[in-house]
Amino acid sequence: MANRFATRLTVVALAFAIVGCGTIKPQDVTGTWIISSASRDRYLPDAQRGIAGTIVLSADGTFIAKEVPEELASSLEGARPISASGVWTLIDHNGTQVQLEFRVIRGSKEYEVPFGNQLSISKGFPRSMSLYYFQGHIDDWRRVEFERK
Repeated sequence: MANRFATRLTVVALAFAIVGCGTIKPQDVTGTWIISSASRDRYLPDAQRGIAGTIVLSADGTFIAKEVPEELASSLEGARPISASGVWTLIDHNGTQVQLEFRVIRGSKEYEVPFGNQLSISKGFPRSMSLYYFQGHIDDWRRVEFERK
């Protein structure tokens, strides 16, 4: 009896592992993503806590970002939000990531375009999936997360 229970438990665990390790497809990440409240409180400057912080990934491979932290769309850390648009794709680089290629960036200064950056996809795929990037150096562990709206 205990042997059957252990066998069934193992089969169920393997089934969850297989489903959880599925390949991420573009349709898994299309939609609207907003900066999580935890990221707003911990990592955004006071002046940015009320920003929209929204990225819309469209099925046609384009994106629109509204009031996202400047560091996402440039190599500079900035205290001002920017809005932008461009194209996105999935790439496989130490796990699947969303590659953003900024074609238009609107903010308080001029930006060189195109400019590319990546959003990593959390390990909680697909149920509690989030997109994130590290603010500053990765060793500082300031992970700015976007949650599906």
